[in-house]
Amino acid sequence: SDYELHIRAGAGENADFLFTAGDGTGASMNVNNGGNFEIWPPSGRDTVLRNGSGVATLIVDTGPNAIVQTFDSSASPYMLLLQQGGVGDSAIDFYISTSGQEYTMGIDNSDSDKFKIASSSALGTNDRLTIDTAGNVGIGNTAPSTSLTITKNRAGFGTYGTIQLTNSSMITTAGNEISFMTSEVNQSYRSSIRAFATVGGATDGGTLQFLTTDTSS
Repeated sequence: SDYELHIRAGAGENADFLFTAGDGTGASMNVNNGGNFEIWPPSGRDTVLRNGSGVATLIVDTGPNAIVQTFDSSASPYMLLLQQGGVGDSAIDFYISTSGQEYTMGIDNSDSDKFKIASSSALGTNDRLTIDTAGNVGIGNTAPSTSLTITKNRAGFGTYGTIQLTNSSMITTAGNEISFMTSEVNQSYRSSIRAFATVGGATDGGTLQFLTTDTSS
């Protein structure tokens, strides 16, 4: 046999392994009749996973605070790694069963590896916040082209109320710009507030401009 210890249950039964401490408390591990591997700590006690040095690295807590805790005293840059080696997303889901409210956050593997927060059970559906690999942030926009793009959709009217904060390359003097975008069928406008700075020794005196541009073409 390839096993040092083999526990085999009868038909329809669990395969159990029981540990009993000196004070009479017991814990068990089993493979249940459905094929799931389970660990059962004593009632009211925690399940603790320790590393080779005896440090508790993972605790499943029965207390009133965190149910699952991780602990690390090393210089590791992270304490939890979610690694996707296939075509799926690397994501975490948050769900309130009493209300049905659900959020998912993580890396969308099918959309250029953007980091997203979605109000659904899957990234790519009802995405609320997006950060692309260039660092551009989109709120209500999954394809931000500037440092921050905020988009609101209104049924029958397209997009409106868009705010973009950018170090714009569309103007000859580098500066910061706030743009309010309105987009309807065959018609788009951008109203901008631009604050110019000094570039290459040429100073425009910190000009503040207000302008509206037809961007339909």
